[in-house]
Amino acid sequence: MTTRALPAAFAAALAAAPAFAQSTALQSLQDLAGSGAAAAGPSGTFDGASTSGGTAQVTGNDLPSTRATTQAQTQQAMLSNLDFIRSAFDAQYGPGQWKQSHEGWDLNAAIASAKAQVQADPNMTVAQYHDVLRRFFTSMKDFHVSVQFDSTEASSLPFTVSGAGGHYFITSIDRAKLSASSFPFHVGDELVAFGGKPISQVVAELQARLGGNTSQTERALAEMYLTSRSGAGFGDVAEGPVNVSVKPAGSAQVETRQLTWDYSPELISNPGGHAFSMAQAPGTTGGPGAIPSMFSPVAAEMSGPEAAANPFGLGNKASFVPALGEKVWQSDPSAIFSAYIFKTPGGHLAGYVRIPSYETPDSDAAVAEFAGLMQLFQQKTDGLVLDEVDNPGGSVPYLYALASMLTGSPLATPKHHVAITQNDVDDAVQLLQLSPMVQNDSGAQLVLGKTLDGYPVDYTVWRNMVDYSRFVVAQWNLGKRLTDPIAIEGVASINPSSVANFTKPILLLINELDFSGGDFFPAIMQDNARATLFGTRTAGAGGFVKSVTYPNDVGVKQFTMTGSIAVRADHKPIENLGVTADVQYAPTEADMQDGFKEYGAAADAALDKLLGGPAAPAPAAR
Repeated sequence: MTTRALPAAFAAALAAAPAFAQSTALQSLQDLAGSGAAAAGPSGTFDGASTSGGTAQVTGNDLPSTRATTQAQTQQAMLSNLDFIRSAFDAQYGPGQWKQSHEGWDLNAAIASAKAQVQADPNMTVAQYHDVLRRFFTSMKDFHVSVQFDSTEASSLPFTVSGAGGHYFITSIDRAKLSASSFPFHVGDELVAFGGKPISQVVAELQARLGGNTSQTERALAEMYLTSRSGAGFGDVAEGPVNVSVKPAGSAQVETRQLTWDYSPELISNPGGHAFSMAQAPGTTGGPGAIPSMFSPVAAEMSGPEAAANPFGLGNKASFVPALGEKVWQSDPSAIFSAYIFKTPGGHLAGYVRIPSYETPDSDAAVAEFAGLMQLFQQKTDGLVLDEVDNPGGSVPYLYALASMLTGSPLATPKHHVAITQNDVDDAVQLLQLSPMVQNDSGAQLVLGKTLDGYPVDYTVWRNMVDYSRFVVAQWNLGKRLTDPIAIEGVASINPSSVANFTKPILLLINELDFSGGDFFPAIMQDNARATLFGTRTAGAGGFVKSVTYPNDVGVKQFTMTGSIAVRADHKPIENLGVTADVQYAPTEADMQDGFKEYGAAADAALDKLLGGPAAPAPAAR
């Protein structure tokens, strides 16, 4: 879960809160929102205007234009960087105790191992150090833990692959870059060798770089990294020619073609005889009442126009799920959601909506469109299929907004053990200073806005945030650095929407590439007995994400960690365990080669069963 800034009115109110802490008048908030107080600052920070005693002045001309870096200094920078990372994880990593008991992972031992690798090679390059860091970050077996580097190196091939039954099949081809004459293969053809090695071996080698978390999810990620690599993320960037061997569907013959990696070179040099300072501004993970989200860092590496066209891509509007029946209505192609009404094999009318992620450019517009769909489906259908496969997660309030329209009664949410620091306590105290000023819905909306990523704001939302802040302060004062279980921002239940409520049966399609919010949505629906889950187990990214950005000389752009560990209604964590489908179905080889017809038939059968079997025949006309 990352966090986002709240409206400027909130920031202005926080800055002025001490002077108005006893005020309960709404006018105070209105004045603050309209004033936009400006902070005075010095006229210059390096203009020599201020002197102190006889101290000599330093001007820009006196500063060196370059900063040479020796190999010994580079090695020390690497070791110091590991000390910083250890300190950050020690203070803020929520699942640390769980990782120790479940995985046998120990922070100090993992850092010591990384340091030993650096010390063993006095001539280690920055690129080699990045591999050391990759191994450290994957040692946690946590899909929210990642590191990104300052690197422009990347490579890709214009096709994608997915596996089933130990075989691997082409799932998309970019014909703008790979013509049929040069690559006479099609979606559904089997890839049998890559770079002269059996494809299963290559996928296994890529999967081994991912740390040994959930096997099914890591294999799916390795399949994606097969044809898409970046120095900023996964590494192992390839270039030059590569042979690919393919067995066309229905043929016993294997054909080989040579392709060339689309390679972008590294343009950010290593430290040496010139300055190498990646000085980002220190990052922030939120602030008082910051809006939480759960979005997988993996998705950022897999974005772009080519990825968006792939029905197996993370967070894409289209998915691999085929049409589930004869369509009697469908949404406009320009709509935010891909949706339709179809007739099931059992004769029922059912709705279908694709939820590609819980991150959207215009959450208010998306929520409004989703409300219209739920109103239509409640009136016209017997049930609903929600397609959430390959969902990388996103905003928690947006997720709650959608869930609120899928129920007629409150939905309990998972609770989190949250890793807290003095910064979290300071944020909580600042929010509490505003508490006397907000006394009704209007006050809450003036401070927070009318919605939080589409989730309607009212006085109850504000009181939840106040109670959460009080909880954080109280836990800190009790000496707890990992809190007792608490609902994020105090939202223990998602209340039904006042606009739309779909209350009929729901079949929710999930798979191993559902991360973070993509784990939490099916957990909420299953724990509240609101939907039947169909597919494969979700990834198991079970908390919210904190992002850390800091100045350094070893090319680390940022790293992310899980700031909490969530537990479900049965008190088991989502982390590493994911959410298991009620009706389990993994795509087959036949699915890969025949448009997922078997998958669609199995989903239809599960839906008809959920709807009570075949529909009653329509009465005969008189």
